[in-house]
Amino acid sequence: MIESHPIFGDHPTTWFLSHHIRLGVWLTAAFLFILRILLRKRAETAVGFFHPYCDGMGGGERVLWCAVQALQKTLGHEENDECEGATSIEAAEAEEAARRKRRANPIPILIYTSHENAAKKDEILAAVQRKFGIKILSSAVQFVGLSSVKLCEASCYPKFTVLLQSVGGAIVAAEGFLRRPCSVFIESTGFAFSFPVAKMLGASVVLSYIHYPTMSHDMLNRVRDRNIQNLYNNSEAIRKSSVLTYVKLAYYRFFLGVYGLCGWFADFLWCNSSWTRARIVACFGRESTVELLHPPADLSHLLEKNGGSGGRREDIVLSLAQFRPEKEQNLQVEAWAKCVGDGSVPTGATFYMLGSTRNGEDEALVSRLRDQIQKIDDDAAAGGGNPKLKKFSDRIKVQTNLPWDDIVGLLGRAKVALHTMRDEHFGISFLEFLASRLICVSHDSGGPATDLLTSEFQSQFRCQADPAAYAAGVAKAFEVYATASAAGGGIDGEVKRLRESGKFPGNREFGAAIARRVDVFLRVGEGEAKKND
Repeated sequence: MIESHPIFGDHPTTWFLSHHIRLGVWLTAAFLFILRILLRKRAETAVGFFHPYCDGMGGGERVLWCAVQALQKTLGHEENDECEGATSIEAAEAEEAARRKRRANPIPILIYTSHENAAKKDEILAAVQRKFGIKILSSAVQFVGLSSVKLCEASCYPKFTVLLQSVGGAIVAAEGFLRRPCSVFIESTGFAFSFPVAKMLGASVVLSYIHYPTMSHDMLNRVRDRNIQNLYNNSEAIRKSSVLTYVKLAYYRFFLGVYGLCGWFADFLWCNSSWTRARIVACFGRESTVELLHPPADLSHLLEKNGGSGGRREDIVLSLAQFRPEKEQNLQVEAWAKCVGDGSVPTGATFYMLGSTRNGEDEALVSRLRDQIQKIDDDAAAGGGNPKLKKFSDRIKVQTNLPWDDIVGLLGRAKVALHTMRDEHFGISFLEFLASRLICVSHDSGGPATDLLTSEFQSQFRCQADPAAYAAGVAKAFEVYATASAAGGGIDGEVKRLRESGKFPGNREFGAAIARRVDVFLRVGEGEAKKND
């Protein structure tokens, strides 16, 4: 009798695949270990970030550049008078000696990215300062241009996307090491398959900031539960077929097993929410080296500008997220159509869907959303839909890549925020909503449920993934907004708690946390190098 495996289950086919894939992984690891010995001789002391799309200007890029900014001081590119880690006179003296040494010979900071980005480094650094207020010294960072970055894109793999995209990421990381190996490798975009590649090709230390688990037991359960409809990553054909569901479950179990093995090659991991951390601990089977570190959120400006109760508010609902399939913005259109069609929101209330687009796929999604809105308009005009939805397009605005000042202005005018992604890993926009005194309507899962919208007041606006539920949440939010400013409760209570919590780091606090950990590993490496000398 085949013994049940905790990840792969007890299916004979899956069991066979799991054992053979693990054999293949370990044989590959043995080959890479030999290659590592050869490559490590030419590896320099450097800190490398694997971030192919460092020009994206989203939350992931804020994480990257906050870390780089802090490391400029830690690695000797700027004067650094801080001795945060010193616990004794001896430790302070050792830290001062290390600082002098690095100042005399700064440790390079590498960014593994595309050739296109490498050619416009200064342009990207200027955009980082405009977007995030983070100043990066051009002399401190070196962009390592890679030819194979295209392999990281999901569009290259219409089938078996998650597996092939992960393998593609590993190939891109391998090219990076062959071009310019580093001693400390930091992965910050979700390509865990790069961990063993980096470790075997010369990195002494592998670190990662994880925004979202590439695979988790939740994903298996959603495929297994064939009653869940309209999942962006599970087609109706698979959902309705028991055979195809079985095949996909086998594929997911297989991937989850390999993903868990890759996790063991990382020396330390940060996770952006307790929800993400719980799933990474379950996948990787380790806990002591997985730390919760919320992403950077510079809320002081929003709290000062929009957090007071004196500003003029309008009947505006706001959505703020990158335009990606997993955000399920189509449900927002359906929910708002129900609100307008039922007359459950104030007359003249307007919905603004804001977000950034990264590429042609995102732009195509925006086009589909606009087509969806236009169809509701056309159906109502032709008499086949709700007559209240005539000129529906006047009540909903889809706007992409707005300047931050324009977004701040809308945050200061709106009353309600709507976010429909299931298992949102964290959701930095929720903090921006709360700091701007908005009531948040969201899906009841992920970071919003475990870290962000946990108060008695906000939890009543967490919904299931259904347009009617979201519509009811939005209607209720409008109803209570005028009375939601009771002392110690309501939306003013949310703003007060956010001001006083100190739970969410700003740009500098976040970067310092990353830099301290990197510094610890560098000191260990420097100590070992002295012993070997």
